[in-house]
Amino acid sequence: MTVNIEDMRCPLCNIVQDTHTHLFFECGFSLQVWLKVTAYILITNVGNSWMDFVLAVKSIAHMRLEKAVVASILFGAIVYFIWQERNNRLFKKNWRPVDQVFDIIFSITRLKLMTLKFKDSAYVARMKIEWNLDISNYFLVIGFVIRMFLMVLSPIMILAY
Repeated sequence: MTVNIEDMRCPLCNIVQDTHTHLFFECGFSLQVWLKVTAYILITNVGNSWMDFVLAVKSIAHMRLEKAVVASILFGAIVYFIWQERNNRLFKKNWRPVDQVFDIIFSITRLKLMTLKFKDSAYVARMKIEWNLDISNYFLVIGFVIRMFLMVLSPIMILAY
């Protein structure tokens, strides 16, 4: 069986040709993910090309250090999990809705933020509340990590058997 790459449709919307620009910046599924996630860092437009994306990330680097860290982690997670969703749909026929992809991005970002140390400030205090980072009970953190591990890796583990 021969697959003509030019005939491949985007696995997220199945409407237009599968290209990086479409996948990350034009596809309805990806746009919904971007809108939900970027609301947490108050950035409304990341553009519609890789260059626009790079410029958006670069512009964030000039903001407060804490905000730039959160934005960088989020942007990396968005790209990774949109690509992962594309591959899951294309190769495993496994579909997740936008809300589930958003929850994974949010949770992974939150876990990463929990490992970082920030100087106390009004922004950091707000960030701790928004991201629920002020966890005093160690066992809550462990339970959360285990749930995330199972949610993200369980499809991989099932396929391995």
